[in-house]
Amino acid sequence: MVATATSNGKLKAPPKANRIVEHSMAYDVFPEYVTDSPSPTKFAALLKDVDQGQLYRLCLLQQEMERKSDLFQGLAAKRRMAVTALEWTIEPDQNADEDDPFAKEVADYCCNRLCSLPSWPTALEHLSEAIGPNLAALELVWDKAELSEFVIVPCTRLVTHPFTNTGVAIRTDEEPLGIPTEAIPGKFAVFIPNTRGGFPFRTTLTHASVMAYLAMHFGRKDWLAFSELFGTPVRVGTYDDTIVDEDRETLQDFLDKMGTDAAIMLPKGVEVDFKQAAGTGETYPKLLDYAGTMLTILWLGQTLTTDIGAVGSFAAAKIHQDVEGVKLASDLQKEAHFVREQILRPMAALKFPTPDAPIPCFHRITAVRRDIELERITLEQLTFAASEGLTVNSDWLYSALAIPRPESGDLPDTVKLGAKQAELAKAKADAAANKPNLTTGTAPDDMPDADETGDGTDE
Repeated sequence: MVATATSNGKLKAPPKANRIVEHSMAYDVFPEYVTDSPSPTKFAALLKDVDQGQLYRLCLLQQEMERKSDLFQGLAAKRRMAVTALEWTIEPDQNADEDDPFAKEVADYCCNRLCSLPSWPTALEHLSEAIGPNLAALELVWDKAELSEFVIVPCTRLVTHPFTNTGVAIRTDEEPLGIPTEAIPGKFAVFIPNTRGGFPFRTTLTHASVMAYLAMHFGRKDWLAFSELFGTPVRVGTYDDTIVDEDRETLQDFLDKMGTDAAIMLPKGVEVDFKQAAGTGETYPKLLDYAGTMLTILWLGQTLTTDIGAVGSFAAAKIHQDVEGVKLASDLQKEAHFVREQILRPMAALKFPTPDAPIPCFHRITAVRRDIELERITLEQLTFAASEGLTVNSDWLYSALAIPRPESGDLPDTVKLGAKQAELAKAKADAAANKPNLTTGTAPDDMPDADETGDGTDE
């Protein structure tokens, strides 16, 4: 038992080769509760520790606030699942030629390799945790120049450089001050979505969420305390100057114990009055609604996709949905850039060691959101153009109708709308003019008479 404790529990589970981050009794066993007995002063001191390089405290703060607030956890999960719920794909380098077989080979290799790693889906889930504290880290385990495993770096290991307070370092049992991630290129993948100039962890979503979290915490606590006593009248006892101290203590004891008593006996000269409290505590729900609204706007950019509120409209809901889509597009762009530069680039460089090896691109597959109003306007434009016989560009026509342009065949650059309809209308009119009138027995003007054809008979 002593040997196991002093060896950090590694006797039964020896460390894996090519791996730096292992389970640690010092960092991973005993959690630190940074939000117990919260107060503005305590949170301010905690955020100052983050500025001094203790990045793990920022991640712990985010986890603790989500754990203790149902609304906070729901908003964070909605923002992250909007990214992780999408399927992913890897495409050839956009700068390469469309038919470049080498670029396609590199993309297929990276895609097949990642699909074969069981830890890859977990790694993508972990990267979404960077939304909030602005930091998530992975260790890349290599075997014979090929990626073999992703190891999630626990947030308790994350600090800055011990001397310069820059970058990100990983604490281990062997290196308590931390191993700078840039010291081993290709070994650690550090995801910092908002790469601000200078110190990127001074202004994060977690920082901005602290005030709303404290307002919800104290507002809910005071509301519950108010609800416990709401409706219970305040008992007030009065006595004259002739009452001795022993009777005063007896009166106080009576008042404390008479909350559930239907009858009570008091000494002469003592009167008890009941004061009904005024007010219904309407301040507390307003405070919680305000804090929840601010938190929702901070994380989602809008409120109508989580709460309709007292009023709402289709136009406002559409605008709020567009705002949410903008945040999703930003998250997807940052994730794609990180995966390409810190995961796909070293994979391609080690497998295909050529200076001009194309680097594939990581993408999430998103569904195209149809704009019904825009489609209606486009169809009205096409109808008017066809009625007027206007000539339009064929590329615009295919795009407006959402029809793929044929890859082969000689297609004109311009198309005259309504030309086919005009031809059909003319042909229909000509056919109607040449059709005999059976009701009157008259023939069309251009139809020859029977005598002219020689088929008539003499009377």
